Amino acid sequence: MLRQILDIPQRKIFYITENPGPASFLIVDDKAGGVLVNTPIFSKALLEQITHLTPVNFLFLPSKLGAKHLDQWKSATKADAISHEIEASAIGPLVDITVNHKTKLTRTMDFVPMAGRTSGTCALFLKNLPGVLFLGPALSSANHNWPALVEHSDDSCFENRIFGILGLKELKYDYVFTDDFNLKTSKFGPKASTEVNKNIMRFFQG
Repeated sequence: MLRQILDIPQRKIFYITENPGPASFLIVDDKAGGVLVNTPIFSKALLEQITHLTPVNFLFLPSKLGAKHLDQWKSATKADAISHEIEASAIGPLVDITVNHKTKLTRTMDFVPMAGRTSGTCALFLKNLPGVLFLGPALSSANHNWPALVEHSDDSCFENRIFGILGLKELKYDYVFTDDFNLKTSKFGPKASTEVNKNIMRFFQG
C-alpha cells in the first residue's frame, strides 16, 4: 500500500496505492515527522505500515475533497488535522490547525493558498532543494502530462483558480504532485516547475 517515490535530503515521500482518489501521500520529514497529505480510506493494515515508518503528527488537507475517514485517522494517530482557514469550515470541527500564506509547518515547509477549485484550496511547499510541491486539486495532470489548469464543473471559482496559478511562477521546485496523480502515467519530476510554468503559459496564450 505504500510505495516510496522520493528519497531526498531531510525527507522521504511515499505514495499510498490502492486508494481511490484524491491521491494520498506520506511525508517522512526529519523535523515534522510523519505528514499525511490527504487522508486515504482508513485501514488497520495501512496504519500499521505507516506507523512502522514514522509516527503521524499531521494530517494536511489541501481541500475538503481529500478529507476521507478523517475522524478515524485522527483517533488512530492523535495527529493534528491542518487546512487553510477558509477551507476549515467546509471540512468541519475535526480541523485542529488553520493556516494562511504566512504560516509555516517547519522552517522549510510553507503553505501556498490556491483558492478556486474549492474556496480554500491550499498547496504545501517543501522548499529546501530539491523542492517538492503538493498541489491538491489546484491543478490536474491533463492528458497524463505535467499538471495544468483544467476547469471543472464544480469549481468554487474558476477566476480565482486563474489568479492562484500566477503565484506558482515564482516558486522553484523539482517535483510536483496533484490529487489526480497516477504512479504509472503522471509526470512529476525532476524540473517540475519549468514544465508546469510551460503549461501555465500555454493557458494564457490560448
